Amino acid sequence: MFKSHWRNAQVATLVACLATGGGSRAGELSESADDPSAFATVIDARALDDRFATVEEVLDQVPGVRVRRFGGIGAYSTASIRGSKSEQVLILLDGVRLNSAQLGSVDLSTIPLRQVERIEVLRGGGSARFGSDAEGGVISITTRKPESADPEVDASLSAGTLSTLAGDLALSGGGERARVLATYSRLRSENDYSFEIEPPPRAGGGRPGAGGAAAGAQSHTRLNADFVENAGLLRGSLETGLRSRLDATFDLYQKNGGEPGSTWGKPVVDVPDDVLSCTSADESYQRGIGRLAWSHERAPGGALSLSGAFRAEDSELDDPGGACGFVSPLVTGGRDQAKASESESTLEAVWVSRPRRLGRFELGGRAVSSLRYARVDASDADVHRRTTVLVSVLPELGVFGRELRLFPALAFERADTSDGLARSAASQPMRPVSPSDENAWLPSVGAIWQIAPGLRAKGNWKRVMRRPTFTDLFHPDWGFIRGNPELASERGWNADIGFELAGAGSGALRDLRFETGLFQRELDQGIEWVLNVNNAYMPLNTGPSRALGVEIGLGATAFERLRIGAAYTYTDARYLGDGGSGAYQSGVERVFPHVPEHAYSLSAALDLGALEPWTELRYESEVSYQVGRATLSDDALQVDAGVILRPGRWTRLGFLPEGVTLSLEASNLTHEPRSDSLGQPLPNQTLWLLRVRGATR
Repeated sequence: MFKSHWRNAQVATLVACLATGGGSRAGELSESADDPSAFATVIDARALDDRFATVEEVLDQVPGVRVRRFGGIGAYSTASIRGSKSEQVLILLDGVRLNSAQLGSVDLSTIPLRQVERIEVLRGGGSARFGSDAEGGVISITTRKPESADPEVDASLSAGTLSTLAGDLALSGGGERARVLATYSRLRSENDYSFEIEPPPRAGGGRPGAGGAAAGAQSHTRLNADFVENAGLLRGSLETGLRSRLDATFDLYQKNGGEPGSTWGKPVVDVPDDVLSCTSADESYQRGIGRLAWSHERAPGGALSLSGAFRAEDSELDDPGGACGFVSPLVTGGRDQAKASESESTLEAVWVSRPRRLGRFELGGRAVSSLRYARVDASDADVHRRTTVLVSVLPELGVFGRELRLFPALAFERADTSDGLARSAASQPMRPVSPSDENAWLPSVGAIWQIAPGLRAKGNWKRVMRRPTFTDLFHPDWGFIRGNPELASERGWNADIGFELAGAGSGALRDLRFETGLFQRELDQGIEWVLNVNNAYMPLNTGPSRALGVEIGLGATAFERLRIGAAYTYTDARYLGDGGSGAYQSGVERVFPHVPEHAYSLSAALDLGALEPWTELRYESEVSYQVGRATLSDDALQVDAGVILRPGRWTRLGFLPEGVTLSLEASNLTHEPRSDSLGQPLPNQTLWLLRVRGATR
């Protein structure tokens, strides 16, 4: 949390779509129930159960998605889509928003993959369905649910370098009408990885602490990056009638660890490790989510789902005496802690229409209404509140025997944000301010043209927006960092067009999948944290910006054994003007920070029966740390690999259960040395892990 201060479905399947968002089988094209015309990627998390995988690693293989990490294993990680910021990507867990009203972004490391059933990535804006915060796209994560009435057990243990230990246990079962699943997972690591740091800035720009293998780069050990996390999930379902069901979800997460801080501004030549890493600060984070949903397949005119959800978060950062500079006792009146509590309550109704024939046309669709109430109580600011109402109408029109489907949509969102205190300059007194809450009409239109079986074209145009976070508006004045209550909401539009191909294949190649698309996002107004004319670091409206790009994704199975996948993304993202804010220095190239121009990923897995070797790699070109190209990180290539052993498939070991697997994995075989823009050094060493798993299925 505190790091961000630095900075189609028929009636028979309607209920299933409400719960999971749809799906596909091999050789079929998949689409999202929430946004059918969107370019979407669906990930089956259960297919990765035999590996020590994380949500961050999985998302990094999706076209158009970039994951930023702020350290080693378990470190704060965020996702961006098509050149967006992490605050512009809406992340849902079982339909519950995880995006913080205070900070906007979501830490992906707090979502254990072993509790996840599927991940659906919708690229392009989703404001017509979800309202604000979905400018770049939506990542919808669905946790596991009990699939069988028979008792089932699934457990694993992992151990690796850096004193890394992990374990998880899942139990499920039930009867004909009621089923329940409970999981628990734990991960801990000393995380004392090695990293490199360059003594001098590079010619033509740079800064101390930037990663790279330049001459004179010195190796150090990261201190105080240890952590331990615990996560639990309880899901249950009860058939309340012939066509109705009640679902309940309770998700708990807790994490404690050290906070080593940034290497920015610290000496880098011949310094001990405890100078580059703060050794006295630590932080804690807890999150709880509860959701209750009732769905009926035979409601008047279609299917109906009613749900209520509650999310609560607490975080605390301790910096004894302000030694690490995270908290300034001079500003806080002697206090060396920063605390924050956040809660959000949501009520939502979703009605899915039964398809109706109107002459040559077929009409269907859905309507959504929701009410959200968010409350944030931070130790350095007043209590802030926001109430948001969203109403969406999302019809679907099929013509020519559904060869062409059109998806016009319209949403209306209204918000009410509480007042707060702010000052316009360091010399001015605090004064009450009232943020401007703009009503938002969010139209969109999408189309799918079924050219041939397994081949279709897609296109979308969507209006998008994002409201400022409480930190954007009311960050407490620390002299050089302050919020800006005068901020206007981000507004713009997204457009994309492309093709999707899927087929069973023939001969040596099976399960063929290919997609390609062009995308463009235009923002009339953006928000960035920059230095203003008074040398205060604060958020400003930065005027218009544009992101253009190309996405390509493909997958296939060769010789019935070799599964291969690849993705490539080209992005040209830049600001088009200063919006009168003075946010940019003259003479700099106004490219988006943290957006590589080129990024590709490759994955391969060879099924040899008892053995399955696999490898994944990701390359990205150089990334700008700030607006312009004065400070860059080098291009990077990371390679991960491993082998999965299934001894039950060996004849001589046939006495072992089929569900027992072993895996040996290595992360970052290329020893890629890098640092994030906030001065957070990333590991330049390989993380080795050994994993044992046993399951009754």
